[in-house]
Amino acid sequence: MARYNAYPPEVIEFVRENAEGKTAEELSVIVNEKFGTNFDKGKMKSLKQNYKIRSGRKHLEGRKKETDLYPKEVIDYIMQNYIGMGHSKMAKVLNEKFGTEYTTMQMKAFYGNRKLNSGITGYFESGHIPQNKGKKGIYSKGSEKGWFGKGHVPFNKLPIGTICKKSDGYLWRKIGERSRDWKQEHILRYEEEYGPIPEGFRVTFLDGNRENVELSNLALVSAAESLEITRQNLRSENPEITKAGIGVAKLTIATRKRKKEKK
Repeated sequence: MARYNAYPPEVIEFVRENAEGKTAEELSVIVNEKFGTNFDKGKMKSLKQNYKIRSGRKHLEGRKKETDLYPKEVIDYIMQNYIGMGHSKMAKVLNEKFGTEYTTMQMKAFYGNRKLNSGITGYFESGHIPQNKGKKGIYSKGSEKGWFGKGHVPFNKLPIGTICKKSDGYLWRKIGERSRDWKQEHILRYEEEYGPIPEGFRVTFLDGNRENVELSNLALVSAAESLEITRQNLRSENPEITKAGIGVAKLTIATRKRKKEKK
């Protein structure tokens, strides 16, 4: 009788592809979600041992651990892009890229603790001469023929309900007449179906596609869960794997909380 015949090949291959950086307990959740199996921590350890599958956790644990607030990929991004980017803009960029909720004050503290200088002073240097100094009302002769008349409505004024893709990659819907009356389409879709999003929570895309705003592709996660998903690289183009990743994030947070309570 062959030694290894207890597990289907597709399960073994899936574990091999997803083991990196995950505990046996976390892998059990993912595999059970995908294949409907009943793995527990012990069975998963046995499978990994039998098929010589390594997670690399010992190697990772030997490194200096990053805080829960700033995962390694977030720190790497800041360190590579802080020059020319102030605290407020960095917080906005990180939140759009990683699905986090960093504030300007948190970025200010991060920069300060690591003595990072963006090079942005926020004021003009001594002797600076504004480009429009002494040029009040100046214009090229003949250009007045192209000026808009009183009451003119720009041809590109968009009606309420218009949906556009903006530079952040999200779809936005116009909900009012003012220039700031736009809201992300996936948030509107979710709130129209389930009501207001609770404070500290966000809507994420299960397949990672910001243009896929179907309700079946949207999931509500807490800020802590979103950060944990990013930290462990649990997002996937496959919605089912991302759902399992959310389960792993919830389990990790709960386990961490229990350990803190025991101290």
